[in-house]
Amino acid sequence: MERNEATAKQHLLKLFPDYTSRAVSEYDSNPVNPETGNRLSKRLVEWLKDEVGNWYSYERFLINLAWPNVETVESRLMIKMWLNQDDRNKGVSARRLMKPGKALKHLFPFLSDSRLEYFVDRLRLELGERAYTLKTSKDADIFRDVYTGTQCKMENPATTNMRKSLANSCMRYDSIMHHDSNGALRHPVEAYASGEFEIVYITDNKGHIAGRCVVWMGDGSCDTFKPVYAPIYGVCERSMDMIQSHLDSIGAIESDWIGAALDVIEHKHGGFIAPYLDLSPQCLDYNGSQLVVDNYGDIDASNYSGLLNGEPQSMCDCDNCGARYDAEEEGSFVDDMHVCDSCYEDSNYCEYYDERTFQGCVTVYVWHNGRKLFETWSEHAIDNHAERVDGEYWRIDDLYQDYAGDYITPEQVDNGEYFVSEWDNEFYPSELMCETDSGEIVSKIELDDDKVIWEQDSRGIWHNVQLDLDLPTKQDEAA
Repeated sequence: MERNEATAKQHLLKLFPDYTSRAVSEYDSNPVNPETGNRLSKRLVEWLKDEVGNWYSYERFLINLAWPNVETVESRLMIKMWLNQDDRNKGVSARRLMKPGKALKHLFPFLSDSRLEYFVDRLRLELGERAYTLKTSKDADIFRDVYTGTQCKMENPATTNMRKSLANSCMRYDSIMHHDSNGALRHPVEAYASGEFEIVYITDNKGHIAGRCVVWMGDGSCDTFKPVYAPIYGVCERSMDMIQSHLDSIGAIESDWIGAALDVIEHKHGGFIAPYLDLSPQCLDYNGSQLVVDNYGDIDASNYSGLLNGEPQSMCDCDNCGARYDAEEEGSFVDDMHVCDSCYEDSNYCEYYDERTFQGCVTVYVWHNGRKLFETWSEHAIDNHAERVDGEYWRIDDLYQDYAGDYITPEQVDNGEYFVSEWDNEFYPSELMCETDSGEIVSKIELDDDKVIWEQDSRGIWHNVQLDLDLPTKQDEAA
C-alpha cells in the first residue's frame, strides 16, 4: 500500500468507519478501564505518533482509536489494542493481545518488511520488557560465567568495530575450555583474572547475559592511568549503551593493552590457555610469571581456540563447537559464524532467508498459483513473517483477515469456508451467508445490524419487510 493522505484515510475508514471529524485530541483521549477506574497508558500511543504515524493526521487519529498499550507476557513484549470499531464498541474486554510486528502491520500496512523489523526493534529497545542491571567483577569464575552463560534474546543491534553482537562472540562457548597442568577444566577468559582486568556486564531479571566488556584497569602503579576498554558486546542497543555510560563514568578510553598482564594457565600438553585478544597488538610475551601484551611477543593471541600453542596459520576454531579444523580443507558459514563441516551438516536451511542457521526450523505453508506448498523457515523468519492459523504456520503475506480481524488462509477461502460480503467487502464464515431478494450476497451479522427488518422466505431468500419508515439501508449507504 502506497503511503499518502488518501490511503491513510482509506485505511482508517476500513477499520473504524464510524469515526467523526473531530480532532484526535478530542476523541476519547486516554480511555478508562471500567474494572479498575484507571486510564489506559498512553506511553505507546505517544511513541507511535512520534516515531511511525507522524505523517498524516489520519494515522494519528487511527492510533487514538486503536489505543495500543505495551504489555509484558512471560518476559516478552506484546501489544494490546482495539483492532476495529466493533472491538472498541465492546469496551476494554475486547482489546486484542498481539505480537509487536503483527500489531504494527495492522495499524500501518504500508510498512515494508525491513521498516517493520526496524520499528519492532526500536519499540523493544525503548519500551522494552527487560529490566537490566550493570555489574563488574575481577573474579575468574565470573569472567567464565559471563562469557558462557545463557544470553538474552538478540534484538538485531547495529554493530561497529567497538560495538559487536554478543551472538557472534568467538569466546562464548564452553566447548573451548581446556585442561590445565593440574587436570582442571579452565576457560581461556579466566586468564583475565590477573587483577589488572575487570569485566563489566549486564544481566536481565532472569540473570541472563545482555552485554559485556573487558576493561584493562592497570596495575595501580600509575595515578594518571586511564582504563582501556575492548569492544562492547551486547544483545541490543540499550545494553551496550548502559556499558558505554559506565565506561564514560570511569574515564575509560579506546587505546591498546600494551603492557597489560594476564594470568598464566598452562595447558596439560604445553602451551597456554588464554583468550583471543580483541585489541591490537594480538601478541603475548611470557616473562616467566605472566603473559604480557607486547608488540613483539611471540605468542599469537589472534586465534579462537583458547589454546595458544603456535599451530599452523590455516588452523582455526569452529565458532560453534570450538573444534579445531583446517580452513584450507573445510569450513563454511552458519549464522555469520565460521564453522567446521560437522557443524555445517548439523545446521538447518531457512528457505525464507536463503541461509543456514542453528535455529530450529519448522514447516510454513505458502500459497502459489492456487496451490498449498510448504517451505522450511527459521524461528526468526517465523517470528517476523508468519502467523499460526488452525495449528499451521502460514506466510503472513498470503493470509486474509475476516470481519473480526482474525487471519484466515487462502485454502479456507478456496474451499468455500469463507465468502466476501457485497455490502462491506469483508470475509465471513460461509455459514453466515445470506442472499437478499435483490441478489446480493451478505452476512447474517450485517442483516442483524441493519436499520430495517429482514425475514427469510421458504426458499432461503431474505426480504426487507420494513413497512412504516423509509430509513436508509446499508446498500443505500454503499451506493
